[in-house]
Amino acid sequence: MLTEEIRKAAKENMVLCSACPVCDCRTCRGRVAPGPGGAGNGENAIRSFDKVHDICINMDVVNENIKPDTSFIMFGKTFAYPFFIAPIGLPQRVYGPKLDDTTYAEVLISGGAEAGILAFTGGGPMLEVYEKPVAVIKQLGGLGIPTMKSFPDDAVFRCIELAVDAGAPALAMDIDCVGLIPGGGPFIRRSEKELAQLVQKCPLPLILKGVMTPRAAKAAIDAGAKGIVVSSHGGRLSPSLPAPIEVLEEIANNVRGKITIIVDGGFRSGEDVFKAMALGADAVLIGRPFAVAAYGGGVEGVKNYAVSVGENLRQAMLLTGAKTLADIRREMVRCAF
Repeated sequence: MLTEEIRKAAKENMVLCSACPVCDCRTCRGRVAPGPGGAGNGENAIRSFDKVHDICINMDVVNENIKPDTSFIMFGKTFAYPFFIAPIGLPQRVYGPKLDDTTYAEVLISGGAEAGILAFTGGGPMLEVYEKPVAVIKQLGGLGIPTMKSFPDDAVFRCIELAVDAGAPALAMDIDCVGLIPGGGPFIRRSEKELAQLVQKCPLPLILKGVMTPRAAKAAIDAGAKGIVVSSHGGRLSPSLPAPIEVLEEIANNVRGKITIIVDGGFRSGEDVFKAMALGADAVLIGRPFAVAAYGGGVEGVKNYAVSVGENLRQAMLLTGAKTLADIRREMVRCAF
């Protein structure tokens, strides 16, 4: 759904990403972090893509002729579609110098807002990588969700303060970032009790990104988090992890209705979003294709890609009889795992 023109322009502007016609992570496998190729041999990034695309949609068009409603409500705000732009920090190192933390955030937030969705902004091992996109969120009227790393408390409290000042509707934390740097680097793990203490100090709905088991999902609920992202950090933690879509249904069966469930990893189209929702997700994060859209088409490229994903979701709903997002059910997909 990315046009050839955008992909061609992106390929000229990107260093580590080849802007492939099919973004299955195979061409970039083995390219070390912070590149897009995934950890080790890249198997987790590839697996995440493959498992999403192993799922089929069960067509049933014997239904009323009603245009499906793709609108989605999260934390009291309504969006055009149930997907968001995934956070990527240090784009100048991950993809190429054409866009830096500030300009990348400007393009994604503006393009996403024009399409009726939000961008999650990224962070990095230095606090300033988080601060620059948050300044853009403030400048653009709070139309983004900052994503902080799991820093020690003083830095985390600073991240919370900046997000509140920016008018952000929510705040996310990469709790899995401890796996990005040997020994954890500047990042720390937190117990359920410590997470609960953090939630108490955060006036915004807190989303914990990097939940891959029902136990961790329950711990997030008990700590008071309002959302989770079922995520293996874009395949950049370990080649031995399962794909997020493989563990999504089990997690959803345990915590559905108690917390907002978001998933990322290998999603490229509206049909992919539909598959995730059928397995229990409330919403989806899409990362790599939006980076290509930003580098190849700027604000307009991001907007057009988002709208094309949304219309592809509507098409999947038409083919299955789902009139609203709440109508999307498990029997609407065929899944081997």
